[in-house]
Amino acid sequence: MICEIHITISHSDDLPRFKEWCQSRNLKPIKAVSTTGNYPIQPMTSKYVIGDVPYCIQQMHNLSQEIKDAGFKVLRDKLEVCCGTPDSLNGITSSSERVHWEAHFKIEQDKDGVLEELLKKYPCTGVSVNEWSKTSLMPLVTVRVPCDTPYEDFVGQTDIICNQLVAAGITLEKKRALELAVYDSFRDMDKHWLLYT
Repeated sequence: MICEIHITISHSDDLPRFKEWCQSRNLKPIKAVSTTGNYPIQPMTSKYVIGDVPYCIQQMHNLSQEIKDAGFKVLRDKLEVCCGTPDSLNGITSSSERVHWEAHFKIEQDKDGVLEELLKKYPCTGVSVNEWSKTSLMPLVTVRVPCDTPYEDFVGQTDIICNQLVAAGITLEKKRALELAVYDSFRDMDKHWLLYT
């Protein structure tokens, strides 16, 4: 399976140095900034790995240790399984390997500026902007639902939200990421940003 590792550091660290450190190792640097939540600035890195969950968790711990050894304060280790189809979850047998579902999609255009107002109806959503993105500074919407929700219902809830936004005149990028979080060392980091943390 394909998994995505996120290691988040303190926003009070030397962020330009962290960005440079990530880039020098072919890791994607992200500076997720939102207007709500206990941690509205979340500097992190993203790395994709392939293997079963125990192997990917070990890779996550290894990367986290590398970041600590480089002098950064790690606040969170997180691992997500990419699950564009139900078959991509084959091999996950234990409920203990499930934290929550997440969907991510980027806004292409919100000419009337109504996105955040519309999403108030959906407390399972959060909005952030990756200030280090090379391609777009438009908002990224995260949808998070409990892991005991069936996969089809998780996808259906995400579809409903996307359709509501489109009906309001918001344009979405076609790419959409569907993920199952299987490890999260600091779930409260997203408190007051969205529900189901």
